[in-house]
Amino acid sequence: MQLQIGKIEGLPTVMAQLRRMEKPVSWAEERRALMPAARVVREAIRSKAPVGTRSHNLYAVGLSVKGQKAGKGKGKVVRRLRPGNLRRAIIVKTVRQRRLLLVGPNRSMKRGSIGYYAYMLEYGTAYQPAQPFIRPGFESSKVQAELELKKAYEALLIKKLQNAGW
Repeated sequence: MQLQIGKIEGLPTVMAQLRRMEKPVSWAEERRALMPAARVVREAIRSKAPVGTRSHNLYAVGLSVKGQKAGKGKGKVVRRLRPGNLRRAIIVKTVRQRRLLLVGPNRSMKRGSIGYYAYMLEYGTAYQPAQPFIRPGFESSKVQAELELKKAYEALLIKKLQNAGW
């Protein structure tokens, strides 16, 4: 039997067909289908992320000898944040338990660049106006990401149907 992909309309239809199959889609297969779209969104957000002009130190919060808070610039330097740190901190994170891919700033100190301050830039503070970059990046990449998703899910559907003997 010849498959005619042109008759599959829209991403919800493709996903519904995949869910109705006897053998459900594994997380590894679904992740492979989602990753290209997540990369498109990540790159769009990275391109809109503001880049500073100078480096900053990230200090550990600690107390001085007398039990008082350490003065500004006197604490232990934990990490040096270079210009472009926020751009490098935009990652695609896998959440296996919920079968999700999240695109956003890495807030972990364990690896790579950290972007704990992304929300301050996105929404602003009492002292700094907002510089939105996550929402505009997502909005500008939405159409391309949907195309990537549709293409990947259609390929996954074809593969599953061929394995089922269609």
